[in-house]
Amino acid sequence: MSARSSRANAETRRHDALEAEKHLDLALKTQPNDTEALFYRAINSSYLGNVPSALDDYNRVIGHLRTKSDDRVTSELLARSYFGAAQLWWEVNRKGKARDRARDAIDALPASLSESEEAGEMHKFLGEVREVLRPGPLAIRSTSTAIRILEPITSERARRLTMEAKQTLERLRLVQANTSITQIDEGAEESDSTDDDLNPPHQSAHPPQ
Repeated sequence: MSARSSRANAETRRHDALEAEKHLDLALKTQPNDTEALFYRAINSSYLGNVPSALDDYNRVIGHLRTKSDDRVTSELLARSYFGAAQLWWEVNRKGKARDRARDAIDALPASLSESEEAGEMHKFLGEVREVLRPGPLAIRSTSTAIRILEPITSERARRLTMEAKQTLERLRLVQANTSITQIDEGAEESDSTDDDLNPPHQSAHPPQ
């Protein structure tokens, strides 16, 4: 594809996103608590680079659904909103928040999706965030879970995610072999007493995709 064609395609996608934004804004004027419209507007805002608006919409979805996730459709939308927020927090270098939202996403997934490609991607992302924050047993556990889920799936995307997760696991095991890593319990990782967003002890060369 030529550079001119690439630019034209990019301009078309942006135009479509701007048009979608108008339609979603209009829909939300009449139904401001429509969680599906809020979710898709968050995705659209993220594509357009408007991170604050995207996070605001994801948080609104989460606020509406986190006490109502009693069916598969609602649970899926809640989990995907948590995960969308996790990816955006990563983009703005708030890694602790990215970790917490990724964990929320995994917890919110309905049981029927716990072994899906989507679940594998969430575990992979959590492993990579944990690698940056603290490359210890929890990072290894998340990454190993991702590989276990993704490896049997035959889609091209699952194969790519599996390969990336295996690379992450290799880095983590190398760190573990060459440093003295104290076993970290889940409660210690959850603590906000240290500013892990600003001063991570280890920076991965391969941040979450």
